[in-house]
Amino acid sequence: MYLGPVQHVPVDALLEYPSNPRRGDVPAIAESLRKNGQYKPLIVQATTNHILCGNHTWKAAVSLGWPEISVVFADCDDLTAKRIVLADNRLSDIAGYSADDLAALLASIDDVTGTGYTSDDLAKLCADLPEGFAELDPDAEAPEPPTVTCPNCQHVFVP
Repeated sequence: MYLGPVQHVPVDALLEYPSNPRRGDVPAIAESLRKNGQYKPLIVQATTNHILCGNHTWKAAVSLGWPEISVVFADCDDLTAKRIVLADNRLSDIAGYSADDLAALLASIDDVTGTGYTSDDLAKLCADLPEGFAELDPDAEAPEPPTVTCPNCQHVFVP
């Protein structure tokens, strides 16, 4: 398989992958696009213009009225295209999170808009942390790093 360079193409030149099994939150993705812009290109099968990775990002861009979107064309056969669609969706599903790292990262920004998280999500993460939780790596021998305090519950994190 060959991946080409990033290109900007008209959104109406692309096609949703047929029978895409993923159901994405298009309004949440549109909020991220409004706040952050497009930070990764779609992956599109070169021979069909089917979107292999990023179908819901494309739908969000269409909903925002974007005339163009960034893509990388993949030169692959139909079987490989199916495998890419399946792998892209499933591998993100089976990944996990470190709750303390996630809470620290969320607490370190002043506005969670466009992240897919809410301040309520941060409050729930902090509520689930053990009592007296103060840092992510208590065994670290580095000098005192700067800390981040959660604006909701005042947990202190070392980012």
